[in-house]
Amino acid sequence: MAQHDYVIANDTAANVRADINNALEAIAENNSGASAPATTYPNQWWYDTSNNILKIRNEADTAWINAFTVNQADSQIEFTTVNATNYGDGTDSVPASAVLEGTAKAYINYDQVGVSVSGSYNVSSITDNSAGNFTVNFTNDFANNTYGCGAFPRNTVGASTVFHCATSANDTQATGSFGMLSVSYVTGTAADITVNAADFTGDLA
Repeated sequence: MAQHDYVIANDTAANVRADINNALEAIAENNSGASAPATTYPNQWWYDTSNNILKIRNEADTAWINAFTVNQADSQIEFTTVNATNYGDGTDSVPASAVLEGTAKAYINYDQVGVSVSGSYNVSSITDNSAGNFTVNFTNDFANNTYGCGAFPRNTVGASTVFHCATSANDTQATGSFGMLSVSYVTGTAADITVNAADFTGDLA
């Protein structure tokens, strides 16, 4: 680990050479150290060894910008946020908006008969209201209550195997929750079923 102020002072030949070598070492090691270099320059690199983050100095030379984290244990580069216009594989690409807006922001697979969740994302809890009626509570709220919901209800026990899902009559679609109702096509009444699978798309708050 090496850092340097990049000022080569007048001195003996040996000392100047040593100072130049120290400066070159600091460049090669991206000014690595547990603390920031004492002397900074615009667009200067610094590898923060305390947090394994490669940083770059801003143009105004007033602050450090995190470039990425180096996972030394797994030999990986990790990004917290990637801002991009398009995502691609070198041949095909899609706008970033299609990825951000088109992916599910939450999903649930809930067995109301066995009262268990086999899979979920961005769901904090399920409220069992009554037969066939339950509320999905989100961990992170949606920006508004106009988000979409796609549901796949299925029953694996009993004679009635065809159901449809809808927003429950007593639970409106809210930014932080969504009420669901499973109704049997055979009996026309609400009933618990084993597979309540649903995904939700829209913008998060």
